[in-house]
Amino acid sequence: MAKKRKPGVPELHTPHARALLAIHGSSEPVTYEELGERLGLHERSAKRIVDDMVAAGWISTERKPHHLEFHIDPKAKTGDGTTLREWLKKQA
Repeated sequence: MAKKRKPGVPELHTPHARALLAIHGSSEPVTYEELGERLGLHERSAKRIVDDMVAAGWISTERKPHHLEFHIDPKAKTGDGTTLREWLKKQA
């Protein structure tokens, strides 16, 4: 039986999953423009994806002088109830 999804929580599929993996795999802070380039999307599209993930509680942002830092909350729940930590481990 399929797990029931929470309403208002994005699914972990392209492009949200790709954005999450790009943020997780980045050793340095990334801008919306750079994230968009990594995903093959326009900067505005990358921002919308990040906004979705912030609204879902998956990540938080911190403004720095020349960039925005993204912080993943490993305890945040995905639509199917698993944590981001569990999901990221499966992707490795």
